[in-house]
Amino acid sequence: PTHAIVTGLAPAHLDQYKTLEAAGSDIFSVTQFVSPGHIYVNVESNVIRDFMTEGLIEYNRDGVLGWRVESAKTDIYGTSFDLVRAGQTLKLRSSLLGLHQVGPLAVVAAIGLEFGLTPQQVEEGIAATRPFEHRMQPYQLAGAWIIDDTYNGNIEGVRAGTKLLADLEAKRKIYVTPGLVDQGDEVESIHGHMGELIAAANPNLVVLMQNSVTGYIQAGLVAAGYKGEVLVQVD
Repeated sequence: PTHAIVTGLAPAHLDQYKTLEAAGSDIFSVTQFVSPGHIYVNVESNVIRDFMTEGLIEYNRDGVLGWRVESAKTDIYGTSFDLVRAGQTLKLRSSLLGLHQVGPLAVVAAIGLEFGLTPQQVEEGIAATRPFEHRMQPYQLAGAWIIDDTYNGNIEGVRAGTKLLADLEAKRKIYVTPGLVDQGDEVESIHGHMGELIAAANPNLVVLMQNSVTGYIQAGLVAAGYKGEVLVQVD
């Protein structure tokens, strides 16, 4: 490849990698094959900064390559923001949900312009983006909105999802999860933190699937002072 974009780093597949550092080293081995000036790294995650080396290009939800993000908003229908540089403004709107999407959308817009796309082509391309199946995918069911994030596999995805849940307006909010897989030796601490993130979103009801991590999530909910209802679904 001539270019690479690193969108984040989070504990996943730790049954094989064993440590987050090993996963990060694997991801950043791309520096052996791509020029640093063509590698774009999302620096919103603190742990990813440990892998930054000279020449790598940083981006986040504030902007990239001199482009500044303004007026970022998200709701159940998607995410929008302005991309501004030197008096030029692109009005970008995507069907992707969550403000965590702003950084990746901004960097691909900026790279597209660097490659010679017109502002109109970039705006049309961003407008065509939509969630993959089971990845923050919204749909309606019997008058309620469901955000299907069942393919989420790491704590950063949980962080993004619970933040979106907290930000959305609704009469009643329900969070349903079986927990995460392949968390290795971090399984207890990660699921405890997951419980804390869910509590911070303050849903009316938390539904957990009974399995080996359920107790860790419950402990996190208690530690964070969650006062809502918890239902444990047993097969």
